[in-house]
Amino acid sequence: DGRHVEWVDIGCGFGGLVASLAQQFPRTTILGMEIRDKVSAAAMDRIVQLRADAAIDSSEASSPTAAVLPDFNNVAVLRCNCMRSLPQFFRKGQLSKLCFCFPDPHFQEQSHRRRVISRGLLATYAYVLRAGGLLSPVPDVLDLHEWPVRHIEEHPLFERVSCEEESAEHDPVIAAITQKTDESVKVAKVQGDVFVAVFRRVSDAAGTTGVTAIQTSRQRAAARILASSRATGRLLQSTAGVPCPTSLADALS
Repeated sequence: DGRHVEWVDIGCGFGGLVASLAQQFPRTTILGMEIRDKVSAAAMDRIVQLRADAAIDSSEASSPTAAVLPDFNNVAVLRCNCMRSLPQFFRKGQLSKLCFCFPDPHFQEQSHRRRVISRGLLATYAYVLRAGGLLSPVPDVLDLHEWPVRHIEEHPLFERVSCEEESAEHDPVIAAITQKTDESVKVAKVQGDVFVAVFRRVSDAAGTTGVTAIQTSRQRAAARILASSRATGRLLQSTAGVPCPTSLADALS
């Protein structure tokens, strides 16, 4: 029908979140992305069944309001490794929401590169998100909350929203993530914790300012290193065999 995807749930599992959001926001196009073959197939089967049930309910309803009932044609699930191919599906600035709900923690240090939030991947997420778009990592593990918060706060194209904007009372999407997803139900049963963080995609101009500030800070630090190394260069070379940098570019490298 010509509509473009606006919201994406990365690692959607069995589709609990996208199904809930599709019902609440029937005019918003939503996509769930899941790397596991059988899980993504089960999630899409869930959506197909919801469409069939909605068609039956619509045909049986005699009320004039039947036309506004959700038909779940605004939602789908796609099997995809978003860490590799996300920009192939969306144009620059297309999305307004990116959700990462209860991702695999990958606790072992050698597996941290497989985490869905990283410095490199944040550039991809910034590319597909429009200015003002929201990125929401919501895990149930404290370490997996602190990890993305630290990395995203360091990125010049994202800023954290206020505590009020992160609350379920303010944002129905956060309410759905923390109360209506399959994983949130499991966490509630064991009385576990859910950690919410929401970041806004800033404009490219604002991001450039942030990058410039970071670069300036690094240049100042490099200049101090250069001055110090020039003063102690002979000592460094004689005791450790380390060549003294002769330019700011060398100090930055």
